Amino acid sequence: MSPESDENYLTTAELARRLQVKPETIYAYVSRGLLTSVRARGRRGSLFPATEVERLAGRSQEHSGVVERIESQLTLLKDDELYYRGLSARSLATTATVEQVAHLLWTGNQPHPGTGGADQRGSSGVNQHGTAGVDQRGAAGADQRGSSGVNQRGSGGADQRGSSGVNQRGSGGADQRGSDGADQRGSGGVGRAALRGGAEWRGGVSAAVSGGAAGDLLGGGEEGVGASEGLGFGVGREGVLLARAGMEVLPEGARLTDRLRVAVAVLGAADPLRFDLSVPAVTGAAGRLIGTLVAALPGPTRVRASLGGQLWAKVSKQSARAEVLDAALILLADHGLAVSTVAARVAASARANLYAVISAGLGALDGQYHGAAPTLAYEFLRRAQDDPVQALSDQLRSGEPLPGFGHKIYQQHDPRAEVLLELMKDEPIVATVNAIAERTSTFPNSDLALAAMMHAYDFRPDAGDAIFALARMIGWTAHALEEYAAPALRFRAMGVYTGQTP
Repeated sequence: MSPESDENYLTTAELARRLQVKPETIYAYVSRGLLTSVRARGRRGSLFPATEVERLAGRSQEHSGVVERIESQLTLLKDDELYYRGLSARSLATTATVEQVAHLLWTGNQPHPGTGGADQRGSSGVNQHGTAGVDQRGAAGADQRGSSGVNQRGSGGADQRGSSGVNQRGSGGADQRGSDGADQRGSGGVGRAALRGGAEWRGGVSAAVSGGAAGDLLGGGEEGVGASEGLGFGVGREGVLLARAGMEVLPEGARLTDRLRVAVAVLGAADPLRFDLSVPAVTGAAGRLIGTLVAALPGPTRVRASLGGQLWAKVSKQSARAEVLDAALILLADHGLAVSTVAARVAASARANLYAVISAGLGALDGQYHGAAPTLAYEFLRRAQDDPVQALSDQLRSGEPLPGFGHKIYQQHDPRAEVLLELMKDEPIVATVNAIAERTSTFPNSDLALAAMMHAYDFRPDAGDAIFALARMIGWTAHALEEYAAPALRFRAMGVYTGQTP
């Protein structure tokens, strides 16, 4: 390059000023083939053709939303450990409730020592969520959950549903919901729920599931469906009916995740205030959505339980070990910028409402390389139970990756898998996992741990994907809240046309 042509080139500093980006971004442009770097003669550094710079500058102005990095205060993956807002997820899994971790991610409110944990989630009673739920929502609830938080549960909660709940809904309930309810909500309940779903569904706990005939509509259950004030996530009666009606439209063989996707869309359509993107509205809607989805899934409804205890009744007929499933929900709640989380953030960047954000995440999660991973690990463990070595040999011979082992981010171990496998250490399937791990140079990941849980407690075969999806809704909500606070439409990618020139 001759000295006379220097005027047709820009230095790195000049280019950074022209494009208003950092030098690191320029190097990224070069690595992606968007810019050509030329070594400068007689001096240090690189030069860049002015014509390419102007072309790139024009694209940058046209697509001002291009981002190279996403800053987040939610999840840190460092030294093979996972942290939520600086707190160890490994520790939270056995010392906090799912609700507490959700509010930690959504609002930054840290769990109070002694108000959550394995003991409380093990008993899964009202006391557990009374201290971890009402008190926690007292600080985070009225503000976070808006109209459906503590205030609503206060006026319609312990007093109404506790001491006077049976009488009120027994004598008054049978008459009000018998003549008015059986006709409207029994035979014609779905249609009425759809028409009235907005106000009552948005109301969350004010229309909460209560005992008696409502129990039959919501799947019965040996515990009935009273004491909704003890729930960590709000459950609206109208919402459950509406979600279940949407799920029942699907073929009998539809997966649980298929039912979740349909129910999210239906519940979103029934919420007239879904476009309120304030923090209290979004966190309130997220709590109601997750709780309602779990309650609406096929199977008995047990509201006097932690979220893991409620979900257990939907996926297994064995005696519940709610603390294990609660731990899984906590450990899978978020994992940084996974592909489904990016999809959710892109939707939130366009100011899509929470239901649309969750739908975007569910769409990406349905890919065979993401949300389907627990199912692949489940099938592998099924083959390995009789002969772990033979199953490993067959998998290696196929040339396909070993399902449930290794990770792109973790180098030596997956902390999520370690916690879950330790909680299940006395189950025979864990011995199968260890037998395989001893003969490989890699380590079990969370997909394998979730698959082991499914085998240990005889979960339905499609439970793994659904558990993963419900857990990750917590993280998607947190990322949506971050995105709502950032400039809108900042994810428009910079397209490089490679087709035929006009």
